[in-house]
Amino acid sequence: MKVIGIKNGKDTLGWVIVEGADRADAAVLDFKELSAPSGDRAGQLAWLRRELIEVLSRRDVDRASLRLAESGPSGAPNFGRAEMDGVTQATLAELNVPVKSFKSATVRSSFGKSKAAAEAAIDLVPCVAASAKTRRDQLIVAVAQFSI
Repeated sequence: MKVIGIKNGKDTLGWVIVEGADRADAAVLDFKELSAPSGDRAGQLAWLRRELIEVLSRRDVDRASLRLAESGPSGAPNFGRAEMDGVTQATLAELNVPVKSFKSATVRSSFGKSKAAAEAAIDLVPCVAASAKTRRDQLIVAVAQFSI
């Protein structure tokens, strides 16, 4: 199975493509962190759509995992990132790529019942343990779709 894990920022696209039969043998094939060009918001959202189409045309994936925007630490909404997530979901649907969306709690529950158990299980996944922290969120949501 090949999964693309995506985590957007308000003006960034971060993705990682992972392939394997299960979590233990999942391997990172490719990854990238891109920044939207400066300019108007409509142009940035159009850029995101084009980038996703380009990535997915080069890499045939079976599924996508999206780390959803949530409120910030002060409870403030994260509208910019939510817009990016909406464009991502629409683009994946247009390309017929099944997507599973994860909030922080749901991605943790894919690995364990408690936060501590989930973090321990995540640290045992070889490709996560060997990965740079900069792409950890994208990688974890991708690996969450693999069987144990």
